[in-house]
Amino acid sequence: MASLQQDISTLPPRSPVRVRFSKDVNLEPEKVHVEPEGPNPARLPEAHVGLLIVHHGYEVTFPVDHSFGKNVVIEHPQHNICVTTVSVSEAATTEDGKFKHVIKILVKTLKDGHLEEKIRLMSEEDESKGMDILVTATIIAAGKGIPLLKDGVRVVSHEHAEESDLSDWHGHKIIA
Repeated sequence: MASLQQDISTLPPRSPVRVRFSKDVNLEPEKVHVEPEGPNPARLPEAHVGLLIVHHGYEVTFPVDHSFGKNVVIEHPQHNICVTTVSVSEAATTEDGKFKHVIKILVKTLKDGHLEEKIRLMSEEDESKGMDILVTATIIAAGKGIPLLKDGVRVVSHEHAEESDLSDWHGHKIIA
């Protein structure tokens, strides 16, 4: 044991640790986008929002390319509680002749776990033309870390999950 202590004491002082990444490592947050064929069992187009914290509200913006018209509307076939539509931009035309809309939704994280909710983007003129998009996110409990939000995701609200006894007021005590 004494020889181990002696060996440690003869070591030079530690220098600060520096982490270096190769030039091909992308340290920028990923953008939210719609994968045409998501990894879900139904193979629906999927917009993965990323890692979020429970009891927060997030505004999520992402582009969608499609070929079913300039004017579109969004429906919520599941009567979503966690995902609501904020806006749909005017159509732009892509190089390949498709239409592109930027969709803005509000995501409320009510419990930790995995969020999966469907929204339906469809033509305003012809309801038979449309697509379902699965909005997914992984939600972690408060205090379990601070996620790096993807580009297109921003926090818009924070709800307190539970009330504390510290906030209960029982009035002034009268001292006689």
